[in-house]
This record gives sequence, C-alpha cells and structure tokens, in this order.
Amino acid sequence: MTILFTMAYSHQRLQCFDSLRGFIIVLVVFQHAVNAYTSLYGGRRWFVPTSDLHTFYDGLFLLTDSFIMSILFLISGCFVRPSLENSGPGVFLKKKVIRFGVPFLFGVSCIVPLLTYLRYILHTSAPKGYFEYWFGVFFSHDLQAAGFWFLAYLFLLMSMGGMLIRFYPRFLKHVTSPLLLFQTRPYLGFCVLSGISALLITLPDLYWGPFQWIGFGKVFYVRANLFLNYIFFFFMGMGMREHQLLQTNTLRRLESCLGSWVMLSFGFGVLYISYCLAFINEGAFATHLQYYFHVHFESETFWRLFQDVAPWILIRTVFHGFFCVSLTIALIALFYRFFRESTPLWTSLGACSFGIYIFHEPIVTLVHYVFLDSSMPTFMKALMAFALGLGVSWKLTHSLKTLSGLKSVL
Repeated sequence: MTILFTMAYSHQRLQCFDSLRGFIIVLVVFQHAVNAYTSLYGGRRWFVPTSDLHTFYDGLFLLTDSFIMSILFLISGCFVRPSLENSGPGVFLKKKVIRFGVPFLFGVSCIVPLLTYLRYILHTSAPKGYFEYWFGVFFSHDLQAAGFWFLAYLFLLMSMGGMLIRFYPRFLKHVTSPLLLFQTRPYLGFCVLSGISALLITLPDLYWGPFQWIGFGKVFYVRANLFLNYIFFFFMGMGMREHQLLQTNTLRRLESCLGSWVMLSFGFGVLYISYCLAFINEGAFATHLQYYFHVHFESETFWRLFQDVAPWILIRTVFHGFFCVSLTIALIALFYRFFRESTPLWTSLGACSFGIYIFHEPIVTLVHYVFLDSSMPTFMKALMAFALGLGVSWKLTHSLKTLSGLKSVL
C-alpha cells in the first residue's frame, strides 16, 4: 500500500482523503504559479526573476504556504501503520525507497536542471548550451533539490514513524494523546494543538528567521521555521490512526461542526494574512536576531533587540499556528461532507497527484519565462502558468501510469 497517494481505512477507501490530497496538490501548483510575482517570497529569488511584483501575490502565497505542506505530512502520517502491517518492516522500507528515492534522484538530476538553466541564461552574458550547462555547471555549482526536498523529508519521517510503531508503540500513543480531546472536547483539542503548532513555528523562526533553509549537502534540506511543525503534523496524522480517529463516527462529529470550523479558520486566516501584509516591512518578518544567534552574540544588545523584535514575530507565528490547525480541521470536515463519494474527476486527480507534484514545476517555470517580457497583465500570466502547469502535468502523469514499469512509482 502506498501511504501518501493510496488512502484506506481497514478495507474501505476514504475518498474524502483522496480528494483532499488532490486538492492540496492543486494548491501547490497554484502557489508556484504566483510565487514569481511575490515581493517578499520568491519574486527576484524565483527561477525566473521578474519585476512584476505585488504584495497581492504575497497574500495568495501566504494563504497556501501556511498549511498545504503540513496537511500533506498529516495525510502521510495517517497511513504509516496500515502500510507497515501489510508489508512488514523490510518490504515497507524497500517500497518507500523505490516510491520516493527513484523520483527524488530523477527529479534532482533531470528536472531541477531545467529550472536552474532558465535562471542561468537570464544571469549570464554568454550562456552555455543546456547539455554543457547540465554536466559542467549544474552538478558543480547549481545543484539543489527544489521541490523534491519534500520527498526526502517525507521518507525520513516515514522511516522514523515505522520504527516508532515497530519498537515504541506506547510512546507514540502517549505523545499523540491530545488528539483524544477531539472525541469529547473538540474545541479544547483545537486550542491545545494550535498552541503546540504555534510554539513549534515560533522557536525556529526566532532562531533561523522565516526564510532560511537548513539541512546537509546541497539536496537535503527543509524550511527552518517549519520543520518542527511538519514533524508535528506527521505524527498527529499517525496519532489519528493510533487513536482510531479515522472512524466514521469521529469524522461525522467533525462534520457536524463544519460551520464553526470554517468560521474559525476564516477568522484566523484574515488575522494572519492581514497582519503579515500590514507589517510586511515593519517587523512581522524581522531577521535582526539571526546575526546574534549565528554571527556574534552580545547579551545586552541582544536582549534589547529581542524585546523590540520578538513580539512582532510572535504575533505572526501564533496566528500562523492557529490558522494552520483550524483550516486543517475545516478541510477534513468539508471534504468528508461533500467529497466522500468517488467521481471520475476527483478519482483521477487523486491517482495522478504524485505525478503532478513531480512534473508541474518546470512547466510552470517555462510559462513564467515565455511571458517574462510580455505586457499581459500579471494575473493572466499567473493564471496561464497555473492552468498549463496543472493540465500538462496531469495529462503526462495519466499517460505514464499506463506503463507498467512506472505505475508503481507514480
């Protein structure tokens, strides 16, 4: 059984999770489509730097970036146990190596160079041909993982999760016990999980800032301010399985409060995004503390600066944590109510979502490059990048899955 892209509870598929996963992957494509036009995130640091920057696109980016990867990690965690029990530890690990290792190696060596080459030719007065760049420049200078960081990090968490189930199942149940509050006092459970999420975003954000990536080597890294939150959501997903929160009765209980969850997520979303945009240059994304943490620590100056800067950051990270958790709950309830029955469109999207994730980025980036000097309105450029990135990668994945050798990977 595949964890991230094949959903089941006992012997019954949870179509709502298939559909939710597909929807999140669509948002990943959308985020990359608008990323080139953000003034804070991406923008001139994107693979195809552009001068068509606007804080409106920062708002769209902040909206999606706040929750999409966390939900993917949560969905993945839900299905570690059934995959492990169906396969056994050895086969489980082998399947995950193939499932994520093969796309990771292929993506880093063959897809990422397509992205970095576009930036290379825009910044080089006499650029080399693609194949000369690939062998002579990319592997020695431009090597990176781009969006394939997710596969490496997910494999690491799955391996850790499998070991916990195998050797320390009681510990796993203990650390995920706050989830049991959703069976009796769901709003208290929401506050507890949101508080934990906010704390796990705040601490690394203060130390590394909101833009730093950490890891080892050139291809194994993760967002510094969010890596703990990703772990938290992954193990909360595992806890949902351990505490049997994927049963129909629990999902129905969440669904019965759908209106409240939607209102909560809307309220925290407005607070989070409006605060970030209103104070985008005034301290919400301040990085002043990183100098003292990583270059030269001077206690007296640091604490004065900390008192000035930390409250601005704390407001953003607390709003982020509460918005992320509330929207996750709202989306689970929403998709359980409206998308628990399979349809051809949603079934195809769910089945092809992994391939869409793998193939969409070079298509999106190529559209950015083609329309770089176009006078077309920016929102039309972003819309074209989104539509072509989603449509072409979906069709390509659907075609490749008919090949027996690729079906198990895609």
